[in-house]
Order: sequence, then structure tokens, then C-alpha cells
Amino acid sequence: MAKIDHIIENGILKEYRGSFVNISIPEGVIEVKNDTFEMFVDRKEIKTVHLPKSLIKIPQFQHCSNLSEVTVGDDPDVNELTNWENSIKAIDPYTFRYTGLEWFYLPGNVEEIGEYAFADCPNLRIGIGGNEIKKIGKYAFQNSGIPKFYLFESTVETIEEGAFSNCKNLRIVFLGNGIKKISAYAFANCVNIHEIFLPKSLEIIEKDAFIGCKNLIVYAETQSPPVGWINTKKDKWNPEDALVFYGVEPPPFILSDMLS
Repeated sequence: MAKIDHIIENGILKEYRGSFVNISIPEGVIEVKNDTFEMFVDRKEIKTVHLPKSLIKIPQFQHCSNLSEVTVGDDPDVNELTNWENSIKAIDPYTFRYTGLEWFYLPGNVEEIGEYAFADCPNLRIGIGGNEIKKIGKYAFQNSGIPKFYLFESTVETIEEGAFSNCKNLRIVFLGNGIKKISAYAFANCVNIHEIFLPKSLEIIEKDAFIGCKNLIVYAETQSPPVGWINTKKDKWNPEDALVFYGVEPPPFILSDMLS
């Protein structure tokens, strides 16, 4: 196979000249030039993306509706993004919105998931490689296909507005100690969510955080609802009057589900 002559200067990819069906950015590239950064946006022909370990910023792939797989590094059999060597710190806003992405493993060094980063990805399954995530942006996973979401001993303090709204496949959520706030509409209209664990560190739940979650059971580590869990005649954190159990340890459903 003939060598592809991409234009790369000082680790910056200035012009990509490879396949637009199976994207492969060569090792050594650390960034994609600003005016090239969105060259992959809205390319319906893209099916797979292979990124180098050297990359420090993922280009935009939003509206690539047939993109189903992203891999990293030299091993073509590795289908998880575990090969980055502490380089990727953030998944930028809108990066994978409206893609057909089926699996994404968040490297342990990722600190921020930007707004709408994985929104409208109906086939998405996600894994989390570490405890470094500090921010889950607004509507980050809205309308995505994730069936479960776990954060253990999290560095995340706030789940932003609408972060998991309209996730119709979402069934189970575990939020580890460290989270302090769940914003309005964070889990709105997750119609199939049936169990969530809330840690004792959680101080604030804003109005309608769980609106439309009619099948939900809440397990709360705190002995009683803190004053910051909004509950007035007009605004409620639990507008569907979900069943709430207070004063419980992390429930058995977490361990059994993880093993399934």
C-alpha cells in the first residue's frame, strides 16, 4: 500500500489525505489545525476512526451518523480508548453528537465531558476508566442510548442541567461520594430508569431533576433529605413522587448489575 502523505508540521495535522470511510490519523500528531478541526463534521461516509496515542485533542465528528467505532494506538484489536498516555483531558462540546458511536471508553485522565459531547448517540455504551472527571456538561448525554452509568468516589461535584435527559435506555445510575449537586432536568424523561443511588455528599437537587421518571426507586445514603433538595408546592426535585429509601448503604443492585 502506498504511503499517504498527510501534511503534518511540528505535530500539527494541517491536511488529511487519507480515507474518509475509515479515518486513520497517524502517530505523532498531537493536534489538528484549527481550520481543519471540523473537516470530519457531517461526513456520512465515515464508519471508523483510528486516533494516535500522541493526540491531545479529539477533532469534531458530530453528525457522522454512520461512525460506530473509535480506536486508539497501535493494536487494531483494542476497542477501548485506554492507550492514551495522560494526554486527553477533555471531550469537547458536541464532539460526537449525532454519531452512531456504539462504545466509548473514557480514559482515566479525562476531567471534563463538554456539553452535548455524546448527545443524540442512540447506540452509545460508555465505560469510565478513572476518577478524574470533574465536570459533566449540560446535555452531555441527552438522548443517548446508555443503559447504565456509574461514578465511584467521584471528583464530579455537579451534574449539569439536562445531562442525562431523555435517555430512554438508561436503567441504573450510581453516583459516588463527592457529588454535591444534581441540576434541574438532569435525568428528565428517563422513562425506564428504575434505580439510582444518591451519596451522602449530595447537598442540592434542583427542581424537576427526575421529572418523567415514573418507574424510579431512589436509594439515598443520607438519613433524611437535606434542605437543598428542592421540595416546595411549586418546585420539587421528585415531582413523580418516586419511592425513596433513606439511610441505606450502596445497594446490592449495583454489584449484581456490574457482574451481569
